Amino acid sequence: MSPSSKLPICVHVEGHAVPWHKGDTLFAALMGAGLPVQSACSGRGQCGLCMVRVTEAPVPEPTAAEKQLIDGRRLQQGARLACCLVHPKPFVVRFLSQGTLPIAAAKHL
Repeated sequence: MSPSSKLPICVHVEGHAVPWHKGDTLFAALMGAGLPVQSACSGRGQCGLCMVRVTEAPVPEPTAAEKQLIDGRRLQQGARLACCLVHPKPFVVRFLSQGTLPIAAAKHL
């Protein structure tokens, strides 16, 4: 494992830089930093309100929860749930649910 693979990714949202550590979900990283993420299930992959779209980099394969909560067309367009996105390689996401943070760009610190 290279040293850079152990570094957190930094998620940039509305001027906030949030560390996203290996094994954490995007939802947990944002909530841990006190940034609001819309959710009715507290990030357990049951409501679909924390939907984001991966807009750059390879899109991770959808989880079983994402396949149930997101229609096939949106999945093909890169829609995923913030509560199901676990510390990945750097990428950029856009929040799709109303009332959530609009853009999150993840880059290595």
